[in-house]
Amino acid sequence: MAKLFLITTYRRGALSEDLTAHPTVTMAIDCVVAAAVQISAAVQTPFLTLCNASMGHHLPSSIRILKYLEILRPPGLHTKSISEQSGIEASKLIHILRLFATRHILREVTSAVFATNRISSLIQARAPKSCQSSKQLKYNHTNGIAVFVGLCEIQKASAYITETYLISPSKQTCEGREPTRAPLCFAFGALESQTDFFGWLEGKADLTLQEASKGR
Repeated sequence: MAKLFLITTYRRGALSEDLTAHPTVTMAIDCVVAAAVQISAAVQTPFLTLCNASMGHHLPSSIRILKYLEILRPPGLHTKSISEQSGIEASKLIHILRLFATRHILREVTSAVFATNRISSLIQARAPKSCQSSKQLKYNHTNGIAVFVGLCEIQKASAYITETYLISPSKQTCEGREPTRAPLCFAFGALESQTDFFGWLEGKADLTLQEASKGR
């Protein structure tokens, strides 16, 4: 049954999907997931568990690419074809696709042939054709998950947590709680414009810097 769920694509409105939102089922799912994670930590070599934790940044760094691979549909495409249509060099692309397959986000149907599954198909819900050419309207009438996955860009900010919270020479930075001095502000150059996370999402950091440069 578990394998079947990873082969099929997400089916909105299906009874099997609707049941996962039922409180009793949700609690059972959480228990199964927690048990599986604990078993994995218990049986895995400690060093390899640390490797997975410390090298896990490759997944969010790569997953943003997945939302651009809208050409991926069952029964699957060969890496060469995906490369030609996406513009990503094939020998680089296959490492990313196999990372997703290892994490059960994609399926490697046969050697170098990849297809979406129940997890990745959620990212590729598409807007009506009339909206797809517009950046502002592209995700209208979709589940919004592709936009959410796009926010994995902020993983760049997490790389600055140690510098911001611990080893910064500025006491104000280490001890401050202002949202305009968060790791994200250092990662994306929003410190000078004093832009917080939500302002950064709206592009206010760039606008502020443009206005400042005009006044010089």
